[in-house]
Amino acid sequence: MHNLAAIYRKGVDGVPKDHSKMLSLYAKMVQLKVPLGYYDWAVAVERGQVPDANKGDAASFMQRAAELGSPLAQVRIGRYYSYDLPRGQQRDDLAEKYFRCAGKQEDAQALIEVAMFFDVAKENKPLALFYYQKAASLGNRKAMTNLELAFEEGDSEKFGYKPDPMLNKLYHDMYYQLRKNPDLKFPNLMKEHPLPRHPTQGYDADNPEVRPK
Repeated sequence: MHNLAAIYRKGVDGVPKDHSKMLSLYAKMVQLKVPLGYYDWAVAVERGQVPDANKGDAASFMQRAAELGSPLAQVRIGRYYSYDLPRGQQRDDLAEKYFRCAGKQEDAQALIEVAMFFDVAKENKPLALFYYQKAASLGNRKAMTNLELAFEEGDSEKFGYKPDPMLNKLYHDMYYQLRKNPDLKFPNLMKEHPLPRHPTQGYDADNPEVRPK
């Protein structure tokens, strides 16, 4: 239903745009208590696509989506607490809880956001790269690029790892495999190539001796 609604929203493959059919599908997903349905409805309200809807209602639908396990909703709420609030009101402690929930799931788009949070807001480089690696295992090229750069001579200071030509080549080759086949996945990547210990932060800046799971 989500994918069909996207076709009606964009008007692709010879199908004309039809926001009423899109909203009907979103409403059905909400009726069925599908987490992604609550997220889709919240975004539609934010965009002003739902007639007579109060934009303030979007927050309650987004919260419900997060509670039901939508990683995209969890990321959105995490971003709100960490980035959207005024500087003195930001709550990285609450944001981290939502980002960690999203990080436990298998959604590459959400995992990229989780990685960026731990990289920028928490400056936890090994944990950020862990989530990039998880996203890369799902076939995300942006994540694979970050892994390649993390071990590249001259660029490794971005994450603080020592240059490693073998790891750099590994991720470089995987990136080009993804360019040829965007649907490719690497389900054993994290098991077969666990990230090395970070020179200063260990496996996790908050728990240096413990590998993230």
